[in-house]
Amino acid sequence: MLPLYQDSNLAVIAVNCTVEEKNFLLASLALEKVSIVIWSKGFSISSLKPKEVLFLDSFDRSALNELLSWSIQVQVIGRLSYEEKRSASISGLTSFWNLDKYSIQSMVSGFFKRVDEIYPIHALVWTDNKIFNHKLKSVLRSFSVNEITTNNSDYAFQALREKYFDLLILDWDTTGIEVIRLLREFKNIKSSLNYFPRVIGIKDFTKMNIFQDLMMGIKDFCPVLFSSAEVMDLLVDSLPIGRDELEGSNILLDKPYLKLFKGKVTNQLIFVYPEEKGFKKEKYILSEEEMNLHIFKRQFEWLKDLVIHE
Repeated sequence: MLPLYQDSNLAVIAVNCTVEEKNFLLASLALEKVSIVIWSKGFSISSLKPKEVLFLDSFDRSALNELLSWSIQVQVIGRLSYEEKRSASISGLTSFWNLDKYSIQSMVSGFFKRVDEIYPIHALVWTDNKIFNHKLKSVLRSFSVNEITTNNSDYAFQALREKYFDLLILDWDTTGIEVIRLLREFKNIKSSLNYFPRVIGIKDFTKMNIFQDLMMGIKDFCPVLFSSAEVMDLLVDSLPIGRDELEGSNILLDKPYLKLFKGKVTNQLIFVYPEEKGFKKEKYILSEEEMNLHIFKRQFEWLKDLVIHE
């Protein structure tokens, strides 16, 4: 993991922090040997220099929008209401460190980090949920996953035929075409390319036609179906994918996760399903790198909570 501000500017927004928490954060920034610039009304973002960190001590929606429009990496730390979280998420924020759940001391080692994925993963996201798509895209990019997002069936089919994808995240109910046609197209693509991406399928389990859709052949492409909240949960638990040295941490999971098997020529992305009986939970001591990764992931937990409430 590399410093977050290595190749771009960083803005830190402290929201509803105590004086002690704010001082601790500023001291931690100073230890990183960066210049701290305090935000004030009328500040020109274009004046930020390399290794300067912009510090805001309150949540300002217009300031957040301006920072994100300039492609400044923004990290919010503190306490936000549900409405503030939802508003920030719609604006484009993905990183929020929740001090209602964790102490600032426990998070600082992950706060200044970023995950650099060694093995490139290519994903196609095909759903009609704009907010969910945005959150998913932001999380995938934070873990260096190359992604294309669409809700257009013609574009999706063309992309599947012309580009290589390891992963397809698909909402079966919002593709805009009937399931039987979708399955037919998938089978044709799989036949012509001799491969098909691993599918994470989203389905509305309250719909009456779910059994009929499964019988049509959905199970041929994704043996397990998820809700939107479960997909976010799955990805945050699984990422980064393909890091052998982090495999041990997956032993603690009792739900599916993604794993990349690396071959000499090609890589294969698969689901790993815990066995229903006798799933072995071993005692595992986390390395320093794994511990930093666990802390790093805390900033995305609020995205899972938002999906559950929507």
